[in-house]
Amino acid sequence: MDNKTMNVSATPDHEGLADVVKDNSKAELIDIKAGSHESAALLVVPKGKEVVSIRRHLDEYRLKPKRRTGVSEVTRLTSFIDLTNRFKAKNSVIFGKASLNGNSLDARLKTILNYHPEGSDNNVAECMDHGVSFKFPLSKDFKYWLSNNAEAMSTGDFSIFMEERIVEMVVANDDDKFPIQSLKPKFADPLEMLELSRDLQIYSEDSVVSKQKLSSGEHEIKFSTEHKDASGQKIQLPDFFVINVPIFEGGDAHRICVRLRYRLNSGTIKWFYDLYRIDNVLNDAFDHACDRVRNETNLPLYYGEPESHMPENAGRF
Repeated sequence: MDNKTMNVSATPDHEGLADVVKDNSKAELIDIKAGSHESAALLVVPKGKEVVSIRRHLDEYRLKPKRRTGVSEVTRLTSFIDLTNRFKAKNSVIFGKASLNGNSLDARLKTILNYHPEGSDNNVAECMDHGVSFKFPLSKDFKYWLSNNAEAMSTGDFSIFMEERIVEMVVANDDDKFPIQSLKPKFADPLEMLELSRDLQIYSEDSVVSKQKLSSGEHEIKFSTEHKDASGQKIQLPDFFVINVPIFEGGDAHRICVRLRYRLNSGTIKWFYDLYRIDNVLNDAFDHACDRVRNETNLPLYYGEPESHMPENAGRF
């Protein structure tokens, strides 16, 4: 076997490529070098004239990865900020999005540490495969309220629910009432809600009133229903009550107006509530968290998702 030495220098455009020897009848020993300090000796066995990549052979000799890749998944906002600050570079950016789907909320942040630099020069594009990801965990209290939002409950279940959650109810203030003052709502304080859930019995009195105008022959039929308590007094149910809970685990508490609803059908009462304009409250909580991230990382934050062609191993929202 004739041994020869061939130096193959890695270049940005042709990194890891070597020509197979011209003489297919003989094996050839070559030295492969990358840059000025990495090298590997390979034995080329003739299989015909072809061009092969030598990157995997060089990687076998690496003591360190060529560059940083991968996405760290953290479980606290403070860790997201700290890890972003640890590895951030000049062109690092953060993406954030939050979406409410029924009774579930998905809110996330992701730092892309090796993001593209500004401008239209494609020659300086980055790989976008090194980052930090964080999914906001909901607080246990808010998660409970959200999961039962608009869900019908019997009087017994509703009573238990109110007793368990009474500690999160607060007295309505002017800021709570102002956005919905045009509705002229009646707000209940926590004690009233507890008494309502424990003691209320509703009786329905249905009546039909028929009127006819003799001059024109018009006929009017009016159906009316009054709800009364066990003593026969007309019931004045509250329209709203207020809870004060953190949206995200470890975050600040937010005041939420809750609309009280019920339905009476064949003597059976079904209770439910609506977290009033909850999407606005969630946006405020998410924006507050994003403002903190901007201030503590000094990085730009964009609402949305990064480019969709990110490598699979880089992770997605």
